[in-house]
Amino acid sequence: MINRKRMQKLIIDGLFYTAGSLLYAAAVNVFVDPANLVPGGLTGVGLVFQHLFGLPVGMVMIALNIPLFLVGWHLLGRSFFWRTAVCTLLTSVFIDLTAPFLPAYEGDRMLAALFGGLFSGVGLGLIYLRDATSGGTEIIARLLEIRFPSIPIGRLLLLVDAVVILGGAFVHKDADGVMYAAILVAVTTVLIDRMLAGMDAGKLLMIQTSRPQEVTDAIFQHLDRGVTRLKATGGYSGEERPMLMCAVRKAEFHELQQIVAHCDPGAFVIVMPADWVYGEGFRLLSARKKKKELTALAAKPDAPTENDEA
Repeated sequence: MINRKRMQKLIIDGLFYTAGSLLYAAAVNVFVDPANLVPGGLTGVGLVFQHLFGLPVGMVMIALNIPLFLVGWHLLGRSFFWRTAVCTLLTSVFIDLTAPFLPAYEGDRMLAALFGGLFSGVGLGLIYLRDATSGGTEIIARLLEIRFPSIPIGRLLLLVDAVVILGGAFVHKDADGVMYAAILVAVTTVLIDRMLAGMDAGKLLMIQTSRPQEVTDAIFQHLDRGVTRLKATGGYSGEERPMLMCAVRKAEFHELQQIVAHCDPGAFVIVMPADWVYGEGFRLLSARKKKKELTALAAKPDAPTENDEA
């Protein structure tokens, strides 16, 4: 039996995947294909095959994704595989089904590159937000992310897609098209990185109040957020007074501000941006290294400190 929480997650995932796939299909059929741009990824390969052999783009994408799925199943996990399989099927089917109905933009190629990047970036970003990809070179980028976790996935996509763009330039023999395609991919990757970074961003509040328990209880009750109580000493008075630390999402900041103002209008509050927040109530930390590697890393002796050397 699927419990209610699991069902809600599946519904939300499905909505994100459907919306993202439709936006990506619109990017391809309205802007990218009519402008003869090769956007990178297996979509770009599919467009090249369509140009050379008249094959449907979506069908080519499905065929080329099969070997990547086999690798992804082994290295990225079964859950990721199924999510990506669903998104790949949706994007491929939507590209072929909507092609006859969506109006083709035949104006300025720069505008086609910009808006194609906008639509595809938002579409892929919605898919990535629910921990999936649309397959193709995105799977390759995910595999590279395991090896290079400090590099944002959008930049990894940019590197992988550059190879496809150069291949498309060779087929179309269109130097201008390469530059427009580079703009398209750049806009797409920037939007993906911004959307993923925004998901993990939040606000960190340091709250000094004469009613720490009342503020803490109100935060628990209304926001269900954790609060850490720190010991602080007034520099002038020398008195010890508690300092509350609380991390919230950006959307929750205004409500937390109102809670503190209601409980203690005289509270002293410092608000700081938190670019990445992980843990309970937020996105959970994920280990990019294999369990065996992490165990070996933990077993290594600590590096010598200055005191040890002394």
